[in-house]
Amino acid sequence: MERKAIFASALARAFRHPAAWLTAAAFTALLALAAALPHLGGMTGLIDHRYEPGSLVATLNETFRADNRLALDALSASSRAMLSALAFVAMLAGAFFAGGWLTLFHERREGETLRRFFHGGARFFGRFVRVWLTTLALLTLCGWVVYGDPWTSLVRDGLLGIKDPEELVSERSAVTLTWIQDGLHFLLFGLVLCWADYTRTRLAMHGGSSVFWAGLESLALIVARPIRTLRPLIALALVEAGILWLLASAQSPLEHSIGADSSLAPVLGLAAFGLLALALRALVRGARYAATTAASHELVPPIPIADPWRADVPAGA
Repeated sequence: MERKAIFASALARAFRHPAAWLTAAAFTALLALAAALPHLGGMTGLIDHRYEPGSLVATLNETFRADNRLALDALSASSRAMLSALAFVAMLAGAFFAGGWLTLFHERREGETLRRFFHGGARFFGRFVRVWLTTLALLTLCGWVVYGDPWTSLVRDGLLGIKDPEELVSERSAVTLTWIQDGLHFLLFGLVLCWADYTRTRLAMHGGSSVFWAGLESLALIVARPIRTLRPLIALALVEAGILWLLASAQSPLEHSIGADSSLAPVLGLAAFGLLALALRALVRGARYAATTAASHELVPPIPIADPWRADVPAGA
């Protein structure tokens, strides 16, 4: 295979399936709407006919917070509970969409995008949920290693010989130590997410069912070829960050223009920016699976078993 920028071709492959990334974005938007509407209703009930129209557009002042302290606490508690439930649904949806994306990129035919997308999501859902649970466990382990006892024992007590960061000779040293700690956690967090994507890709490519073995093989592949496997994912992450930064910069003037006498147009404009951001993030997410598929096909030798993708999904499935 010609050595080229995998991330660029991955973006192009994902872009050719608008039904998939628009569906994923629409589902995420519905979850956000389900979280926002009850909160909006609660706030409307607190404000309606009690305050001068437009007086709370810029901020909720101290008088409002004092007058409605108990109601705001109850509203925040109910919102947190709903957001927790919706976040759980969103992560399960991510496992489902991963199966859909990988099916689109592994099958040897085109057309009927949504049918194949949903069929693939259902086909791999159980296996990818197990990958998700393993990922959560690894992320928890990373947090414990960097912020828990291992860091304290190995770095603070062992390497630096201190009991508390305040014992360092300067505030700059304490801040630098915190930055190193946070940077290490950021690095481990990103590596675990990349490993999870390659594990899902390995399961889909070989039709396997063991998350343990697929995870070990994916880890070995990343360790053996870190540049070829991680470079496209890092490039896509930078593309996503750049997109979000541009959208945030573009919507900032619109957000600051909203006032008591504003029409509905700025609000609709902000909603459009939000939907666009969700759509582009779903597109980049699909491109990540296109990138891991391309890299895996290039770097992973064929296994001596029947090709699990030799037969396409039946037309009537």
